[in-house]
Amino acid sequence: MVAFLVGLRNLGDEGFAAHSLWLEFEALDTAVYMHDISLQKRGVRVLSHINLKIPRGVVFGLIGPRGSGKTSFLRVLLGQEKPTTGQVFVLGEKVSDRGYPNRVGCMRHEHGLIEFLTVERNLKRFSRSCGVRRSDFTWHEERVLSELEIDHLKNRPVRSLDSDSKRLVSLACAELGNPEILLLDEPMASSGEKFRQVLQKSIILRKNTGRTTILATDKFTNASMCDAACVLDLGRIVREMASAEQ
Repeated sequence: MVAFLVGLRNLGDEGFAAHSLWLEFEALDTAVYMHDISLQKRGVRVLSHINLKIPRGVVFGLIGPRGSGKTSFLRVLLGQEKPTTGQVFVLGEKVSDRGYPNRVGCMRHEHGLIEFLTVERNLKRFSRSCGVRRSDFTWHEERVLSELEIDHLKNRPVRSLDSDSKRLVSLACAELGNPEILLLDEPMASSGEKFRQVLQKSIILRKNTGRTTILATDKFTNASMCDAACVLDLGRIVREMASAEQ
């Protein structure tokens, strides 16, 4: 492989074009394909030479302590951070600065909900960013609220909900457009048993319907539901694991 890449470089522009085609071929049928991704911010390298393939339809764990680069990794996938080097493909397409709002959902550690609005109004607000058409909103809303067992909260203001219910509403916003890939950034930090149980059911449902979930966590125990995982430390992948190793 090294000799092949060196040969491509020696071919100049033709080699670069061939290399790009090779990367696109490698990215086919994957949920995520990262080739030599590095990211530098304010002179500090936060991701370093990441090479990773995530198949479609799996639950993938991204494990690492705080400051290891997990959030930057997710931001690169969303097109919110442009890598200093390398290329990223999501669902077989090269990531642009605009990202993929219709195909990738993200639940962040901070829920981002407007407390005085009802659950339904918050979902309508998020529907604009995930590409849900107004005519399709009711169907998507009913589906996701039922799957997450919070349909009875639809008309409640968010500020009246307990912590786990707020997390489930945040998850509902991320899943509203039925995305092919769902990114979860430390979803279980400080969460209760109710949220954990519903989240696990949702992840299993997604897997059974061929959708991909990427779970970022700082605890190995939270990755027990994953099919595969990698350990990130100081911006580098230091270990990759199949489910039997976890």
